[in-house]
Amino acid sequence: MKVIGRIQSPLLCCLVSLSVLSETIYSPALPEITKSLNTEGGIAQMSSTAYFIGFALGIFTLGRISDIFGRRPVILFGVLFYSIISLLISYSPNIEIFITLRFFQAYGASISSVVAQAMIRDSYTGWELSSMFASVPIIMSATAFIGTILGGYIVEYYNWQYIFRFLVAVSGFYLILYLFKLPETNPYIGSHSKNSFFRVVKVVLQDKVLLCYAFIVGSVNGIV
Repeated sequence: MKVIGRIQSPLLCCLVSLSVLSETIYSPALPEITKSLNTEGGIAQMSSTAYFIGFALGIFTLGRISDIFGRRPVILFGVLFYSIISLLISYSPNIEIFITLRFFQAYGASISSVVAQAMIRDSYTGWELSSMFASVPIIMSATAFIGTILGGYIVEYYNWQYIFRFLVAVSGFYLILYLFKLPETNPYIGSHSKNSFFRVVKVVLQDKVLLCYAFIVGSVNGIV
């Protein structure tokens, strides 16, 4: 098995940034989206709720799926799926389709959190592992800052559709990069049965402490 090392770590940095970019780059366009799709501001903001729900569902399922089938194929599928959905969003004829597609976009983007972090754990140990995980919040913060500026620029000089076409270009570039450069890092492919996925889901859903923390974090993010 080829394990990710220092040379491949920038690939993970790109991957980690994908979901944050998706969240922040379109925020400046909400007023224009509201006007363009002939809806109200509150309804347009529901796209953010749909995004977080889709993202949570992706985290809940894709991590375990990558344990069974491998990190690389799940990431390639996720980025391809994300790219296709982002393109479809740019042609949304109404707010209902826009919100629905944002849900699916988030599901694809969730690989940038759960599977990327799994690959870090696969690839590093000791202080290197700690260093990589410490860099993740820095990357996310920088991406949030850049995404907001980019979103404002695109809306100012183009329109909101170009925000999602820009995300198509970014994710397409990442897909090509990962297709040729991203190795498999999961040493336990095939050792997990498909039935174990449902057992893990059952255990998680029965963990009251975990669900309580999930509710708290979700509520805080919703308020923010």
